[in-house]
Amino acid sequence: MADKIQAIKYMMSIEGDEWELSPKDNGTWTGGEVDLGENIGTKFGITAQDLAKILGRTPTIDDMKNLTIDKVVSFLEPTYLIPIRITEIKSQDKANKLAESGYNGGVKTAIGMIQEALGVPITRKMDDITLTALNNLS
Repeated sequence: MADKIQAIKYMMSIEGDEWELSPKDNGTWTGGEVDLGENIGTKFGITAQDLAKILGRTPTIDDMKNLTIDKVVSFLEPTYLIPIRITEIKSQDKANKLAESGYNGGVKTAIGMIQEALGVPITRKMDDITLTALNNLS
């Protein structure tokens, strides 16, 4: 079965650990849209909106710059890994890719795309039918 720590390492290898400030990226703005709120950047792929959820308040640039991987991991597991039932997926590679897809495009969207590709009912939830079909892929 897939290991959540390996999936997180995979996600972070793609996202990187550097603080980035992009004025044209909706995710860097505390208001969720370019020029809405303050531009605080991203780090580890965490958006300003995600950091607000982590901290329980509107974050600052310093909050984003000082974000630790420990805080990110504690956010990733319940938000991205548990909903895809990562520890029940047989293939680490498939689990990694599904986790990354969910991280970038939303869990429901990622699961819906997998369901469509597998030809199972599109519920946008990792139900038993989807999990079995995914695990039966060679």
